[in-house]
Amino acid sequence: MIVDETITLRAGYHGMQGLYGVLPDRTVVGKMIGGGVPIGAVCGQIALSEPMTDADIDQFIATAQAVLTGMFAD
Repeated sequence: MIVDETITLRAGYHGMQGLYGVLPDRTVVGKMIGGGVPIGAVCGQIALSEPMTDADIDQFIATAQAVLTGMFAD
């Protein structure tokens, strides 16, 4: 399960997942953690992140850069 806490993190320290008592595999947060600066984070259980290799992380970064470049292209 993936929970998007971009806005709902304001509901409490654990966001909506704390209010509903769920433990997601991944949580996406943003806006509030940047203090007004556009930033986001993908969080999750460490058991799901351990299988990632350096190549996986490099591919993720390259994809994110390509998406951001496309978003801000004229």
